[in-house]
This record gives sequence, structure tokens and C-alpha cells, in this order.
Amino acid sequence: MNKHKLPVIIIVIFVMGFFLGKIVYGQENEPVEEFVIEKRVVDFYVKGLQIRDFNLIKEICIPDAMLMSAGHDGNLRRTTLEKWSKRFDPQKPAFKKLDYCILKIDRTGLAAQVAVLFIIDSKKSVTDYLHMLKIQGTWKVVNIIDY
Repeated sequence: MNKHKLPVIIIVIFVMGFFLGKIVYGQENEPVEEFVIEKRVVDFYVKGLQIRDFNLIKEICIPDAMLMSAGHDGNLRRTTLEKWSKRFDPQKPAFKKLDYCILKIDRTGLAAQVAVLFIIDSKKSVTDYLHMLKIQGTWKVVNIIDY
């Protein structure tokens, strides 16, 4: 092999590895603390639902956050936090047991989407998609899609 081609081959392999790493691992290496912070937001959300404490949900959301879904008729349904909070009655929970798991955290820079699977009363499953932005250094939910 020509000794002048070897450095070129090494550089090409290095550059390909760099770009492959970007594709596989995302735009930047995600620090562990970022994952912990995003999970903390999810934990507040879930606990608010489990113990029917809407203040926990308000704490992690921007004031204008919306709960959105598509009805069985295919029409968009939007609910403000204020309207949603009025349906929260700790004395009349909508379920007896609420289990959950985080299906996926997808983050690029200051934007994230977290998919949370809920199992209600060990029967019904619901997935909530929490859309978050890192605003002034704090992760906040800007929108919730309920499915």
C-alpha cells in the first residue's frame, strides 16, 4: 500500500466514525443529569395524576400548556390547564391504580418529547406525550398529547 494513501484512509475512517456516531447517538452526547431532570418532570406529572394533586402538574407546565387529543370522531380536542384542573377531585379519583413506564425520551437541544405509558386499574392503557422545552435552564411541559 502506498504510504501516502494510509493517512488519507485513516482520516476518512475517522470522519465516517464521527458522522456515524452523530447519527446513532444524536446531535450531542446527552449528559446523565439531563435525563434525570427530564425524568423528574415526568415523575411530578405522574405523581400529580396518582394522588390527584394538580399543583404538581402546574409546577412542571408553562401557564399556557394545553392537553390535546383527537376524539373518536377525529376532531381536535383542546383543554387548558385551568379547565383540566377543575376536573381533578382528590375525593373522586378516576382510577384505583395507576402504573406507568417511560417508553421513550427523544431530545434534541432544548426540546424534548417523552412518551409515558399508563396502565389504569391493571386494564386500560393510555399513552401521554409530554412535549417539553428547556426554558431559562428549566424543563417545562408546553403541551400534552393524550392518546
